Amino acid sequence: MNIVVTSPDGNFYSLEVSSDLELENLLVLVSVESGKPTEQIQLSLNGIPLLDKKKTLTEYNVKDGDMMLMTTTTSRPLSGQSRAPTQPSQQAGNMGSLFGGTGINWGAISVPGQSASPVARPPPVDECEKLRLELLGDPYQLSILKERDSQFAAAINNKDQFKKVFNERQELIRKRKREEELLLSGNPMDPEYQKKIYEMLQGKQIEENLSTAMEEHPESFGQVIMLYIDCEVNGHKVKAFVDSGAQMTLISAACAERVSVSRLIDKRFQGVAKGVGTQKILGRVHLLPLKIGNDHFPCTFSVLEHQPMDMLLGLDMLKRHQCVIDLKDNCLKIGTTSTTAPFLSEKDIPKSTDETDQQPSGSSQGTSAPGAPTATVTDENVSKLVDMGFTPEQSRKALGLCGNNVDLAASLLFEKGGQV
Repeated sequence: MNIVVTSPDGNFYSLEVSSDLELENLLVLVSVESGKPTEQIQLSLNGIPLLDKKKTLTEYNVKDGDMMLMTTTTSRPLSGQSRAPTQPSQQAGNMGSLFGGTGINWGAISVPGQSASPVARPPPVDECEKLRLELLGDPYQLSILKERDSQFAAAINNKDQFKKVFNERQELIRKRKREEELLLSGNPMDPEYQKKIYEMLQGKQIEENLSTAMEEHPESFGQVIMLYIDCEVNGHKVKAFVDSGAQMTLISAACAERVSVSRLIDKRFQGVAKGVGTQKILGRVHLLPLKIGNDHFPCTFSVLEHQPMDMLLGLDMLKRHQCVIDLKDNCLKIGTTSTTAPFLSEKDIPKSTDETDQQPSGSSQGTSAPGAPTATVTDENVSKLVDMGFTPEQSRKALGLCGNNVDLAASLLFEKGGQV
């Protein structure tokens, strides 16, 4: 459900939370959004302060769309008193979907130099190092960190590198906060101000949608294994890529040479294949028996000069032999002979035909292939992400996916550990 938290100074924070969320964890979320320490935040609903931090939102009768008031206190423990230490298990309970599901409670970690007290106190605890040690001592949380933020997890054994990545994330949070405060101080009647407010709210909704997707539909962020089957051409084993989006069946010049059919290429059928890119068509092999299972199927192949995969079975062959791509049983069913060819597992697909290289150029008659993002990416924004610790390649790809928006691209990179 969605709730809105407002403060007397006019700030508001829209939060997507579960109804069984405990108040103490809601305070952590509000702390991250507001930048206020958790212990200084007091929430009220309909004028009634919420005091029991162990109660859930359902127990407080909080409903979807409710608005809470946030007030802050500046009370500090008296000299000689100390706060109860936070146990690792308690911190693990606070590790939710913060910062895109990495589980790190950024807002509850104090930044050195934020506050000062006239009363002499012991040196402050290095919260960054404390967090690192607690993660090292909690295999479960560490496994989650490795899955959702590989860049941060890679620095876990290096104190200095861990602190560097930690500070980068803290600085990004502070920067966003400053930008929002500056924006909210503008003239609400100014069309440009309204446009920026709309963009800010849209950005928040996109981030919330991304976080929800990572939490509830994580498989959408994984790589999809393309569909390959084993077959034979002229007595040679070949792994063929099944592509119902390609209009014509293709074979690479290198594969044609390997299976000894180059002599059959009719160069009168030369041309240019256009798809994601362009490829030169060297000619066509008019008829070749393609063996799948124990049956032979007559096929026509266009020969491409620099095709990254050996063979692509296009729509012409699939329709001619009444093929069915059965994703439930994970196989290609050939209707004319009732032959079944299982799709290959990832380990059986040669590395040279990895998905990143599997973008067939298509045919001159409209063969298509999956495209890549086409957003205009500026060097200035790439440099900003590189300064945060990402590679130029990662930065450009993330900016392309996020429409050249630095903040969204940075969030995506942090949430996925740079793997986009």
